[in-house]
Amino acid sequence: LEGLLVILRTALDDSSDADKVDAVVLRLKYFVPIFKILGGMKFAGIYRVSQTRHHQNTCSAKDVPIPTLANCTDEFVLRLFRAIVNIVALFCSQHLLGSSHSAKSVGERLDDQQREMVLIRLLEAPDDALKLSVMNTLTMVNLGQIDDEEMGWIVNLLVEKKSIGMGRRSETLALVAEFLTKLCEDSGVKGQVFRKSFARIAISGAFEIMDMNGRREVQSAKEEEDKVRLSLAMISFLCVADGYPELQDSFCEPDIAARLCSILDSEVKTCSVSTPDLPAERTWTGRDTRLLLQELAGKQENVIAKRGRVHFRILTRMADVLQGVPDVHSLDGSAAGTESLAVLEAQMWDVKQQRRDLSNLGDDEWDDRVVRHKTFFADDGIGILLQYVGTIVKGSSDWVEDSAIAATLDRAKSDGKS
Repeated sequence: LEGLLVILRTALDDSSDADKVDAVVLRLKYFVPIFKILGGMKFAGIYRVSQTRHHQNTCSAKDVPIPTLANCTDEFVLRLFRAIVNIVALFCSQHLLGSSHSAKSVGERLDDQQREMVLIRLLEAPDDALKLSVMNTLTMVNLGQIDDEEMGWIVNLLVEKKSIGMGRRSETLALVAEFLTKLCEDSGVKGQVFRKSFARIAISGAFEIMDMNGRREVQSAKEEEDKVRLSLAMISFLCVADGYPELQDSFCEPDIAARLCSILDSEVKTCSVSTPDLPAERTWTGRDTRLLLQELAGKQENVIAKRGRVHFRILTRMADVLQGVPDVHSLDGSAAGTESLAVLEAQMWDVKQQRRDLSNLGDDEWDDRVVRHKTFFADDGIGILLQYVGTIVKGSSDWVEDSAIAATLDRAKSDGKS
């Protein structure tokens, strides 16, 4: 099976070899019965063969106890599963479907074998490489073929109590987030079911994953790349989810707010200058001006951190919320990054654009903006900002006692009350 996969991929890379691809695919009609090995009735037979032939099991084949899929650790069986799933993935790819007339019919036969259900059940297996192959395949299937129970299986991957750095779990979780993003923004029945029954659990799980991911230490450039990809995938999912008013209260839970603070603090402490921005504050939780002010006022950071990009993004986010800039319910990492924000902030204010932004606010954002304004002034937001600026200018983590700042603060408070 692994050799067959190499042949197919090699033939696909040669666009002039369409006949060879079609000839190989035609013979893959015999592959469909092999697909039944994946957790079906043939699983027991394959497991017994592996135990008696590869592990010198002293029992006769019929006496070999068969584990559940969740307890299957036989490497030969798991390797076979991975090979089968990788071939199934090929039949889901548009590359093959566009290169072979026979691929569609083989794919339809796999559909008849409940392909999606079988694949999702494989997520039970204790093998990260297999889970990664399954999720990679599921990102290519039609959402209409995913049922409610299968959605639950996928969401449960976010709440598994396992180390993110274990095996290839980080890569798998990034694919889970990408799949859930696609599911959440679906305008059909599947998207409605997900948002009604599973989105809240997924939102909580995504914040928890980001929090753990931010705090974990990495030892190589590849691990750093996986860490960044996972966080960005989770933020992207959350930015899509918070575009639905019925889900926005999920972003306001106290434990979610605490996790956002932890996520931002971890970025300050663990990410280098070359690491891409991880703008978690762009989620609906990041609209909470009280939360953002607490991050700016905290004395636990040194002056370098207070001058850093995370605090700059927090200031920009708070200004956008108060000014009435509509949220973008999708994540463009570059547009939300420090350099892009700095270019925008360096420009003079465009009053006409501000008015257009206000007219484009949804009812949920308009109501939320009123609440944030009241909270900002109730929390002495202007005073905290002036103290924050004074801290940076003085180059000290102590609060600044300066007559000019104090005078400005008095005027600002007076204006705020009026």
